[in-house]
Amino acid sequence: MSTPQPARRVMRLQLGVLLRRYREACERVPKDVVKALDWYPSKVSKLESGGVTISSAELDRLIDLYGVTGTDADRVRELGREARRRGITQPVQEWAQTYVELERSADEVKSHRGELVPGLLQTVAYARALLATGPWTFSPEELDIRAADRARRIEPFTGEGGTSLWVVLGEAALHRPVGGAAAHREQLAHLRQVAELPRVTLQILPFDVGEHTALGMDFTILELVDPSFGIVYEEALTDAVYRDATDDIERYRVAFTKLQVAAASERESARMLEARLRHLA
Repeated sequence: MSTPQPARRVMRLQLGVLLRRYREACERVPKDVVKALDWYPSKVSKLESGGVTISSAELDRLIDLYGVTGTDADRVRELGREARRRGITQPVQEWAQTYVELERSADEVKSHRGELVPGLLQTVAYARALLATGPWTFSPEELDIRAADRARRIEPFTGEGGTSLWVVLGEAALHRPVGGAAAHREQLAHLRQVAELPRVTLQILPFDVGEHTALGMDFTILELVDPSFGIVYEEALTDAVYRDATDDIERYRVAFTKLQVAAASERESARMLEARLRHLA
């Protein structure tokens, strides 16, 4: 898959997030790195915010300085290579993992899904049914592992602090029985439960709204505070597109605001979920 230019910034940002995590883990401040590697003062902050790339030799020195070893070091080196490439080609497992890692690093996630529950709100049974019918072939054991991993993605949103999540979900998702009747009921019950979490907001976009600003389009906005950065993520059948141009980000933010206004309130959305669950009982 050949991805557009913004994907390079995504790779640089992902590399920067990991490097900052390893720097903090070994209790070093940027000044320590500047002194040890003889860098100019702002290079560490630029690297960790995805603003610059570094050579493989410089990255090796950082890996040694931070004490990163084994598969973690291999992952950092691979990200460094990807960030330096003019074009990026990734198998599905890699571009999916890139998104999940950025999702975990975000301060706020805003997602619109018209027909399917977004991955981080899926139950194991719902996720497994989707993975089993997707374009990629997995063994039963792989399906179990991937479905369980997907279901665990809600964990960063369950505490008092950390990442906040706002989902606008099309009413169609309440009616499509993914995985069969039992899995469908379990999924809707999970949505109702998750919607009560303090850092999660769930709104249902009713059918009777008619046409709206994102009809036929699913997207997710990832907002990071430190570094200050926004990314729009759009997933297709076999690849994904990242958008980080300022004008694009602002248009998607405006579109999401319009969806929030058009959708049912949190309270009414909860009532819609409960009514659907009673109908399926």
